[in-house]
Amino acid sequence: MTSLCSLAFVTATFVLAANRPSMSDSREEVARAFFAAAKYQEAIDIYSQLFARYIHPDYIYNIGRCYQNMGDPDKALQSFHEFSRKAKNMDPALRKELESHIREMEA
Repeated sequence: MTSLCSLAFVTATFVLAANRPSMSDSREEVARAFFAAAKYQEAIDIYSQLFARYIHPDYIYNIGRCYQNMGDPDKALQSFHEFSRKAKNMDPALRKELESHIREMEA
């Protein structure tokens, strides 16, 4: 189950990355590796730095996924709602995925 969640996250991260302006920052790879290794707080720390640097909402989504996997629904929901407010022209498939995460955290 954990590897399935990791695969879904990595897939979503690549989809989100495709929507982001061209940026090359090796910290993204490190954050993805931390997420895949279930080191969520370390991933959150890096995604927070990346958001502060690039001000792109995809990092907020990734932070929400970390909190979701840490079992912190309040912080996950806060991140997901913030992502929803900031994300412009969200792909319908991503919107559906986000709504699914929100429903799961509200339950």
